[in-house]
Amino acid sequence: MAKMRQESIEMYSEGGAEDRADAERAELAIIERWLPNLADEEQTRAWAKEAIAAVGGDNMGKVMGALMKEHKAELDGKLAQKVVKEELAN
Repeated sequence: MAKMRQESIEMYSEGGAEDRADAERAELAIIERWLPNLADEEQTRAWAKEAIAAVGGDNMGKVMGALMKEHKAELDGKLAQKVVKEELAN
Protein backbone atom coordinates (compact mmCIF):
# COMPACT_ATOMS: atom_id res chain seq x y z
CA MET A 1 0.00 0.00 0.00
CA ALA A 2 2.81 2.39 0.81
CA LYS A 3 4.45 1.75 -2.54
CA MET A 4 1.18 2.44 -4.35
CA ARG A 5 0.75 5.70 -2.45
CA GLN A 6 4.32 6.76 -3.28
CA GLU A 7 3.77 6.05 -6.96
CA SER A 8 0.51 8.01 -6.87
CA ILE A 9 2.25 10.96 -5.22
CA GLU A 10 4.85 11.00 -7.98
CA MET A 11 2.25 10.77 -10.73
CA TYR A 12 0.01 13.46 -9.24
CA SER A 13 2.96 15.77 -8.65
CA GLU A 14 4.21 15.33 -12.20
CA GLY A 15 0.69 15.97 -13.48
CA GLY A 16 0.28 19.15 -11.45
CA ALA A 17 -2.44 17.76 -9.17
CA GLU A 18 -0.84 18.82 -5.89
CA ASP A 19 -4.14 18.61 -3.99
CA ARG A 20 -4.37 14.91 -4.79
CA ALA A 21 -0.66 14.42 -4.09
CA ASP A 22 -1.16 16.01 -0.66
CA ALA A 23 -4.06 13.65 0.09
CA GLU A 24 -1.87 10.69 -0.86
CA ARG A 25 0.95 12.02 1.34
CA ALA A 26 -1.42 12.18 4.30
CA GLU A 27 -2.52 8.59 3.71
CA LEU A 28 1.10 7.48 3.28
CA ALA A 29 2.01 9.03 6.64
CA ILE A 30 -0.69 6.96 8.33
CA ILE A 31 0.39 3.75 6.58
CA GLU A 32 4.06 4.32 7.43
CA ARG A 33 3.26 4.36 11.14
CA TRP A 34 2.41 0.67 10.86
CA LEU A 35 5.31 -0.40 8.67
CA PRO A 36 8.54 -1.79 10.10
CA ASN A 37 11.52 0.52 9.93
CA LEU A 38 13.74 -0.40 7.01
CA ALA A 39 17.51 -0.12 7.00
CA ASP A 40 19.01 3.06 5.58
CA GLU A 41 21.53 3.04 2.74
CA GLU A 42 24.53 2.89 5.06
CA GLN A 43 23.27 -0.21 6.89
CA THR A 44 22.16 -1.80 3.62
CA ARG A 45 25.64 -1.24 2.18
CA ALA A 46 27.27 -2.86 5.23
CA TRP A 47 25.02 -5.91 4.91
CA ALA A 48 25.66 -6.05 1.16
CA LYS A 49 29.41 -6.12 1.77
CA GLU A 50 28.94 -8.95 4.25
CA ALA A 51 26.84 -10.90 1.74
CA ILE A 52 29.43 -10.39 -0.99
CA ALA A 53 32.13 -11.69 1.33
CA ALA A 54 29.97 -14.64 2.38
CA VAL A 55 29.27 -15.85 -1.16
CA GLY A 56 32.80 -15.06 -2.27
CA GLY A 57 31.98 -13.87 -5.73
CA ASP A 58 30.44 -11.31 -7.96
CA ASN A 59 27.18 -13.07 -8.86
CA MET A 60 24.33 -10.62 -8.30
CA GLY A 61 21.78 -13.38 -7.79
CA LYS A 62 23.80 -15.19 -5.15
CA VAL A 63 24.59 -11.96 -3.29
CA MET A 64 20.96 -10.83 -3.31
CA GLY A 65 19.86 -14.29 -2.20
CA ALA A 66 22.24 -14.25 0.76
CA LEU A 67 21.32 -10.67 1.64
CA MET A 68 17.57 -11.29 1.50
CA LYS A 69 17.88 -14.56 3.43
CA GLU A 70 19.41 -12.73 6.37
CA HIS A 71 17.64 -9.35 6.24
CA LYS A 72 14.49 -9.59 4.11
CA ALA A 73 12.17 -7.94 6.65
CA GLU A 74 14.66 -5.14 7.28
CA LEU A 75 15.48 -4.17 3.68
CA ASP A 76 14.01 -2.10 0.90
CA GLY A 77 14.57 -4.49 -2.00
CA LYS A 78 15.00 -1.71 -4.55
CA LEU A 79 17.66 0.01 -2.44
CA ALA A 80 19.38 -3.32 -1.75
CA GLN A 81 19.58 -4.08 -5.47
CA LYS A 82 21.07 -0.64 -6.20
CA VAL A 83 23.65 -0.97 -3.43
CA VAL A 84 24.66 -4.51 -4.43
CA LYS A 85 25.16 -3.41 -8.04
CA GLU A 86 27.35 -0.53 -6.88
CA GLU A 87 29.39 -2.74 -4.58
CA LEU A 88 29.91 -5.41 -7.22
CA ALA A 89 31.07 -2.73 -9.68
CA ASN A 90 33.77 -1.60 -7.22
